[in-house]
Amino acid sequence: MRVEVQLFATLAAFLPGASPGARATLEVTDRSTVAQLVRLLQIPEGMPTVVLVNGRDAGPEQVLQDGDVLVMFPPLAGGH
Repeated sequence: MRVEVQLFATLAAFLPGASPGARATLEVTDRSTVAQLVRLLQIPEGMPTVVLVNGRDAGPEQVLQDGDVLVMFPPLAGGH
């Protein structure tokens, strides 16, 4: 199945080398989880991230479906 992955800020470095911009479409096995995809991308375990699947908060054990869009970015802070 195919999942679109969008990584932002420092996480963009973990996308496959030939990916245009900050997104890639990846082939993963059926019933893959967010955690499995994070391992596939070699994002270090414990790295703080915000994860959304189809625009909604997603935990590591969420099962992905064909056509899902997974977005990850570092936590944001600051401002006045």
